[in-house]
Amino acid sequence: MMREQGLVPGEAPEGDANLSVANNSIPPAEAPEEAPIAQDPPSGPTVINLPGTPAPAEPPAAEPPATPPADAEADAKFMEELRRRTGRTDIASLDELLKPATPAPVAPVDKTEEDKVKEREQFRNEAFRHSLEVGNINMAQVEAFNRDHARKPEELAQAVFNNTQLSIDPTLAKLMAEDPDAANQELRERFEDAFFLNEEGGTWKSQDGISRINAIADEYMKTSHAAVLGVEDEFNGEMSMRQKAKDYHNIVSSTVSSIPEKLSFMVGESKDDQVEVSYVIPQEIRDSARNHLLSPAVFKMFGTGEADPAVIKQAFIQEIQRDQLGKIISETARSYHAARQEQIAQGRRNVPVSSPNSGSPLASGNEPPKSLALRQLEEARMRDSKN
Repeated sequence: MMREQGLVPGEAPEGDANLSVANNSIPPAEAPEEAPIAQDPPSGPTVINLPGTPAPAEPPAAEPPATPPADAEADAKFMEELRRRTGRTDIASLDELLKPATPAPVAPVDKTEEDKVKEREQFRNEAFRHSLEVGNINMAQVEAFNRDHARKPEELAQAVFNNTQLSIDPTLAKLMAEDPDAANQELRERFEDAFFLNEEGGTWKSQDGISRINAIADEYMKTSHAAVLGVEDEFNGEMSMRQKAKDYHNIVSSTVSSIPEKLSFMVGESKDDQVEVSYVIPQEIRDSARNHLLSPAVFKMFGTGEADPAVIKQAFIQEIQRDQLGKIISETARSYHAARQEQIAQGRRNVPVSSPNSGSPLASGNEPPKSLALRQLEEARMRDSKN
């Protein structure tokens, strides 16, 4: 057979051109000296590529053997026990156990009316304690307020009415001195007539009288006990000012801390002559300037509104310059002189040596123009040499 002879249709042995695959026939030829040794067919299907026939697709790769499934029931029991012991009901794996537990959002609790009353009472007590400590009010004023506050509005309005009547009616005032009971009876009758207290309830006159009585009582409490009634407002203002002072203190501290220990600035009469001068701020001077900014007077200027760090920084530097003006001027003069000397020396070292025909200032006999600072320095040296 063809397979036994090692021949496959469509393939020719190497070196033999007489084999044709056009009609699948083999022309007669001389038998080879030695028959090829029969070989075992290759494993798998034999691929035959005929002319004009597309190559078949590659066979799919064999899938690796499946991993045996884990014991899901045992894992579930383990995680359930883990959640029970740790109290972490939100974890689904061991990796999540290492993560911090996410706190459950706390829903805002609406304050009850009783809680609001307690808060107002606590604030009121703190306000009175503060006013008594700083001397805004005294205990006599508090006791007088409590007595009037316990009285009915009609009693307060009657007292105001009596004082008015006695001040405008000399006869009634004389009667009060001679017979207080008769005078008080007269005042009561006048009060009832003025405010329609004898009218039946519900009429417009009765309602008008009650309304005017309440207005008089309120006005009396406001004018007679203004200091006590203003305790809470005053304490509110004090608390607001304390918060502003705290914010101002933090701004000053952070601003001063950001300023370097060495201040640098440029000195010179022209742009070409400017020299950088540095001045180291001693720690005690920094502390003094900082304390000045934290003083009540400066706080009233900068802290009552929203303090600007840029303004605070400028004020800090100005305070240091004002306090250390003499030292800064001395240090500036010394540093400027040293820098100018270095510039002059550097300029002399860098003068090129030119030939007589090079056209340089030295060759032509003309000196280069001198800066104003250099001329002033040379003039000062000349005056010193003459003296």
